[in-house]
Formats: sequence, structure tokens, C-alpha cells
Amino acid sequence: MLSGQAEEALATLTGAARDDSPAGAQLAYNLAFLHQVRRGGQQALVNYLRALQLRRGFTLAHINLGILFETMGRPEKALTEYLKALSSEALPPEVYTWLGLIYTQRGYGSMTEDTIRKTTLVDPNLPLAWHALATGFEAFDKRKAAVAWRQFLDVVRRDRNRAFWVPIAEQRLAALGPP
Repeated sequence: MLSGQAEEALATLTGAARDDSPAGAQLAYNLAFLHQVRRGGQQALVNYLRALQLRRGFTLAHINLGILFETMGRPEKALTEYLKALSSEALPPEVYTWLGLIYTQRGYGSMTEDTIRKTTLVDPNLPLAWHALATGFEAFDKRKAAVAWRQFLDVVRRDRNRAFWVPIAEQRLAALGPP
């Protein structure tokens, strides 16, 4: 249940998101994201599609729509949105990781590695990419998994807010055995 102020903000944002201007695209995106966080998948879907209708190539809308499709159990739709995000305006490095995770789910081994590695090249301090690589490699290439876990550890050790990952990663690395 939302507080009175939060309900009022949601109502205001809902009304403002009807705007057909470029600013309306951002408002529709914000409303979609709010619904997605609140687990309102259908409302999120409608508003992401509206944002994309008002502003083609809206990278974050494509990415978050892809994430929404994943949570809805529609990986092929998610893949389509991630691929659209690759050809969008400003491209955040996370899009390669999300696309790589979809490739992992679909069993596209080498495409997974190549795609996620693009994230680590663009932003070597992004823990999500190293974690995705490490867990993906564990099943078939323990040496590469160990390298990725070491990189992941290096990144999370430098960030106090991610320190809780250190013992987990150390355990995963130890389970792989000696180098």
C-alpha cells in the first residue's frame, strides 16, 4: 500500500504521462518503471510501449522492457528489445550483459562470452558482467571461471557497498580448486 503522498505522485505522473511531446516519453518511461518496480507488469508494458512510440530508440525503455519480458517468461521478446537497445542512442554497457544472459539461457555459448566481454571492455568495473561471466563459465571452463571470479572480487573489494559479495565470491572461487 502506498502512502498518501506516493498515491498522489502516482496519479500526477499518470496524468502527465499522457503528454504526446518528447517530455511525455520520459514521463511514460518513469511511470512504466514505477509500475515495473511495484510488480504491475501490464501497466509497465503499456507505458514502455508508449514511451517508445513517442521517442524511438529510447535505450533505457528498450532495456527495461527486455527485463520486463524476461520476468514475464518471454525471453524471445526480451532478446528483441535488447537487440533494439544495441542500435539505440546512448548505449549503457549493461545492455551487453543482459543480452549475454539471454544468450546463456538460450544455450548460445560463444555468443554469450563475446557479448558479455563487450561489457567488461566498456566498463571493467561493472560487477554484474564479471559475475555473469564467472557463473556462466563454471559449468564448462573452470579456468575462465576462476579468472572471472578474481576480476569480480577485485571490483567488489574496491566498493564498500558491495563488500557482502566478497565471501560469496571467495567460496565460489575456492570450490573451483587450485589454478
